Amino acid sequence: MSGLGAILRSSCGEFETTRVLGTAGAALYSLAAHALLVFDTLGRGHAFDLATYCAAYPGGLVMLIGTAGGVAALKDRQVARSRAIDRENAA
Repeated sequence: MSGLGAILRSSCGEFETTRVLGTAGAALYSLAAHALLVFDTLGRGHAFDLATYCAAYPGGLVMLIGTAGGVAALKDRQVARSRAIDRENAA
């Protein structure tokens, strides 16, 4: 298993809600931010401010990816800890 399918699966091999929603949210953020920027610039006639764009867009994307990745890592760590405890109790 490789590619996006491997990224979206948990350690059990099933699709994980956190990873799927995080990926979908990052894709939606990328598309919506640029669509709204085009609408604001062309539709409303506002000036495009490159400095504001370069400061705001990457920060939001980093927060989105970091949060989704952190939650998935925390869940994986807790599942691994639970499995280790189960193995200790079974022995």
